[in-house]
Amino acid sequence: MAEVTFVNGSGYAPKALSIQLMKTVGYEQMPNFGPFSAVIPGMVDGLRILWEKYGSIEWKKILNLVIESLKNGFPLSYSTVRALNSYREYLMEDEGSKNTYFYASEAYSTGDLFNFRGAIEALKLIADDPREFYEGEIASSIVEYVRNLGGVFSLEDLKEYRAEFDEPLSIKLENGIVVYEMPPNTQGITTLQLIKMLDLDKGSKYNHLSRERIRRHLTFYKKAYAVRDALMGDPRDMRVAPKKLLKEEFIKKLIEEEFTSIAKGREGDTTYYSVIDSEGKSSPEFSPSSIILDLG
Repeated sequence: MAEVTFVNGSGYAPKALSIQLMKTVGYEQMPNFGPFSAVIPGMVDGLRILWEKYGSIEWKKILNLVIESLKNGFPLSYSTVRALNSYREYLMEDEGSKNTYFYASEAYSTGDLFNFRGAIEALKLIADDPREFYEGEIASSIVEYVRNLGGVFSLEDLKEYRAEFDEPLSIKLENGIVVYEMPPNTQGITTLQLIKMLDLDKGSKYNHLSRERIRRHLTFYKKAYAVRDALMGDPRDMRVAPKKLLKEEFIKKLIEEEFTSIAKGREGDTTYYSVIDSEGKSSPEFSPSSIILDLG
């Protein structure tokens, strides 16, 4: 049977961040922006362990390919342009963000060439040693900048950070399809809960295109996101085991009972990698009757 695994490279909050600290500086809830909203960047170490386990090309060679592709700039995608222009006013208030993103223009269009100043020098250091990001010059620069803004990052936070492999969560649908997702601290459970609720509700009395069915299924979304906000977070601190939130009896209870959403509506974005290994062993897990999703 082929291995299905995931890499958690999402990063954690710095050690010095606490509820009491946030209240002391005047916050009643976590801000969406600013030095207190940032976590320790985990992507570089996530890529490192992914490469160590599955990579077949020399690390430095991979990084050099990236560096070469950046030398003449790269065209901005629609989503990047939309993000930069939407948050322009906020980004311009921060000197580092302004110098990084708006040094050449105050607004962008899809396809504009963008030179990510400083990225090449950072990538050269990472090419020599990926842990340089967490234990060397880059780490020192990150900590210094965040602390100058009032944040609480420390060199210890970065030095101790390690991405990790773990077992994914999964559900099996009525037709035998297996859906895999990443466990907390992502919101993969929410995706699996929604898919399972929709699967269990296939035999409902409502017409597929009816207003009643759409309203009922939108209620499923509210319930799943309410569970996310009330019960999910860092798995080391969750009060309920993640697998319990995917048991069929819990899902059925979600469908039939009230679970009022405590979330405020807001837009969000995510980054995901979808990787298919052409050298993987043949297995029913990867047959046409199986689906692997990352919608979280």
